[in-house]
Amino acid sequence: MNNEYYCGLANHGNTCFFNSAIQSILRCSVFINFISNLEIEDELIIIMKDFINDYKKNSNGSISLSKLIKYYTKLNPDYRIGNQDDGDEVIVKIIGRIDDIIKKEIKEGRLKNSTIKGEITVEKMMEYLFGVKIRTTTKCTKCNNSSIYEVVEFMLKLPIKGDTIEELLKNYSTIEQMTGDEQYDCNKCEKKVDALRIDTVMKTPKYLHLNIKRFEFNKNYKRSSKNDESVICKPNLTICNNTYNLRGIVHHMGSYNGGHYIYNYNKNKNTSSEDWICLDDSRISTKNVINEVNKGYVYLYVK
Repeated sequence: MNNEYYCGLANHGNTCFFNSAIQSILRCSVFINFISNLEIEDELIIIMKDFINDYKKNSNGSISLSKLIKYYTKLNPDYRIGNQDDGDEVIVKIIGRIDDIIKKEIKEGRLKNSTIKGEITVEKMMEYLFGVKIRTTTKCTKCNNSSIYEVVEFMLKLPIKGDTIEELLKNYSTIEQMTGDEQYDCNKCEKKVDALRIDTVMKTPKYLHLNIKRFEFNKNYKRSSKNDESVICKPNLTICNNTYNLRGIVHHMGSYNGGHYIYNYNKNKNTSSEDWICLDDSRISTKNVINEVNKGYVYLYVK
């Protein structure tokens, strides 16, 4: 499947969050081709392959993803069909589950861990496509003991600390003080102590999903709210010596208590804000996103 296929998705009752997230995944053509050729007898893989075939056959039309939504209730037991959820979590949970399935099939001998390209194997494919490697370094201010922890996430979540995405990325890797309730449990001191912590992005994937953390909990007022501040988004982005082009944006319109999700797709893959494809549930239209590009919730950048 290439990125010239686009199809509307039926809303099954507040499933716009799900539709917009899946539209972003479907813009990742290498992933789609990989899944389409993956020989695994697993429920999610079968649902995904059938759904991709329907999507391609009904390009410029509209289809249902009811089977995939129903499966999502297994991945997220707190979700009930008819309620709205977070679009970013859909992307993370779907990709994470596929990664788990592939690794399990290889471990149990039902799938060969063949080499796809260079050092990329079937087992490492999801990490290559979507994985952001993050290193957390924590240093005890009492004994100077340091610990390093590395993890691979399938989305980079950025607090709004700055006016541009570049500033958000820079401020993501700033030193934070761990005090009070957030003290560090130091193995050397054998007690909780003040510490310094820094998160560093070590490696980025082919398809980089950036979540702008617009929903936040205010401890003082003990309530959640949405931050609608503009974050300047340029069509090109450099991170970890990799250059990315903006491919699409999940937008959330409304407040913390409710709203609507849509997906805007940069069909022409250029720097213009004109002639993007707006995928609004089952509706497909062309639009100029110049007034929306800085209000995104999840951005998809492609290397």
